[in-house]
Order: sequence, then C-alpha cells, then structure tokens
Amino acid sequence: MRPTERQLIGAFPRWLAIGGGAVLAGVLLWQPIPLAEWRVLAVLVVAAAVLRVTHLRLGKYAYVSQVGIVALAGPLLVGPSHTALALAVGVFVSDTAILRKHPEAAWINASREVVSMVAAFGFYAVTLSIAGAASPISYEGVPAIAALALIYVVFTRILFYFTLLVRGKLNVEERMFILRYELVAFGFTASAAALVVFAVTQLPPLAWALVILPLIMASVLFKQILDEAIQAEELTKIQGMELVVTSNMRLEEALVAVRRALEVEPDFAEAHSNLGAALNTQGRLEEAMAAYRRALELKPDFALAHSNLILIMNYDVRCSQKDIFEESRRWDEI
Repeated sequence: MRPTERQLIGAFPRWLAIGGGAVLAGVLLWQPIPLAEWRVLAVLVVAAAVLRVTHLRLGKYAYVSQVGIVALAGPLLVGPSHTALALAVGVFVSDTAILRKHPEAAWINASREVVSMVAAFGFYAVTLSIAGAASPISYEGVPAIAALALIYVVFTRILFYFTLLVRGKLNVEERMFILRYELVAFGFTASAAALVVFAVTQLPPLAWALVILPLIMASVLFKQILDEAIQAEELTKIQGMELVVTSNMRLEEALVAVRRALEVEPDFAEAHSNLGAALNTQGRLEEAMAAYRRALELKPDFALAHSNLILIMNYDVRCSQKDIFEESRRWDEI
C-alpha cells in the first residue's frame, strides 16, 4: 500500500469524527432546540438507538440498519436539529452501551449519520425552493423528498465503505452481494419513513398506533426474511466450496477459494471444514486437523467435521491411540 493511501485511511475516520461534531454544533446553533420539546427529542433518540441495535450483518465488513427511518422522517416532521442530535445521541449510546464498541468508533458511526442527514437536508431544501413547493407533503415537494432520500443513502454508503474500497477489501462478488441487500434495505427504509410521515401529518394522534405498530411488526419480519435470504446464499456458497474441494480443480485454487470465503465470514464452520478437506488432500494433516477443530469450536455437533478429524488422527503419527479414543469419546457425548 502506498504511503498516501495509508495516510488517507488513517486520517479519514478522524476527519469524519471532527466533521460530525462540527456539523452537529452548526445545526444546533442555526436552529436551537427549545427545552419544551425534550419529549419529541427523547422519542427520536430512542427510535434511533433501537433501530441501530437491530442491524443486520452482511458479512465481516458490512451491515444494514433502519436508522435511516429516523434520518428521513425526522427532518420532515420536526426539523434537522432535532434529528441530528437524536441520531448522534442514539447511535453513540447504542454503540457504546449495547454493541460494546469503543467510544471513538461509536462517535465515528454517529458522525456519519449526522453528516449524511444534514447533507441530504441541504439538497432537500434547495430542491424544495427551486420547485416552489409550499409544503413537502405535496406533488411539488416529491422531487425534494426524493433528493433527501437519495442523497442520504449515497452519503452514508460512501462514508461507510470508503476505506474498504480504498484498501480493496471487497472483491466484485462481495460488492454485488452487499449492493443487492443495501438496495432492498433502502427500499424498506424509504417506505417506512414515508408511512411514518403520512401517519403523523395526515392522521390524528390516536390513529398513529394503527400505522406504527404494524410497521414495527413489518420491520421485524423484514429483518427475518433478509436474514434467511442471506443464510440461503451462504449455504449456496458452502455447497459451492464443497464442489470446489471435491472437483478436479487444482488444490491451490481450491484453497484460495475457501480462504477467500473465510475472509468474508470467518465464523463459517462449514467453510473451515472444507478448508480441512482441502488441506488433508494435500497431506497437510496438522493444518487440516486445526481447521476441523476450529469448525467444531463453532459448531460442536458438526458430525462430518468430527468424523474427518478422527479419520485424519488415525493417519497422523503424532496422535496416539489415547488421543484418538478421547476424541471419539467426545463425539459420542455430543
């Protein structure tokens, strides 16, 4: 990696953290929040924190969350100051208190949301002014709302994936995988935000629950569907790796394919088992046993990995009959 790239990667998170604080301070100075509106702010903070915690991982480096519902609906309903402060506090608190992230990393995540929301609101305000719309909730206001949603998702994703792309951590397959689920998640986020805005602006307060509660249930169901879809894709990858290991492909190519999969998802028990199979075929018994043992750490009832481990132990002179007996006994106890 060239020195300029190292400097850029090292400086980017720091500048993002500083920029997030500066943007937040500027918005609060421009539009101070009255103390009487603390209840509104508290609702937004709780919503941001809950949506942040219930994120969905897309692998080792990526995840999606529905924090965008607050970032898109908040500015339209209560303004950018309330929303910016709620995003900053909600994301920071959830990251540090619940997700156990380092405070510096938590503030970087919060800053990304604040900067993206404020940038999107700026485009929204300009578009609304050009369109001459008296209210965003009108036909004339549709382009402005579209600009708000589009700019927000573009900014958040660029700021999130910037260092990964610079370092080349994502190959083409991983980029397309992430892009698919990012687009699906964005569609749900934008739709949910639109429903919230509709409920608050067009319905009486007593009727808000008729929209919000089904939306919460839909969000839980949506997360479950996405999680199952991702698991199905992961299973397809595993089956593909098994074909790679057992095919006529050169063993070095098979090892590269399996190790690449483990870089994306290091906790794949099946992938570690496939790695053990490839190493065993090369006669690298010690490394193969280590791979199988790692698979069993992740999935103790993994019968195939346990069977293959015991089989290899019978051919490794370093393993005594006692070792093989103890391993067989452990398998029987599962």
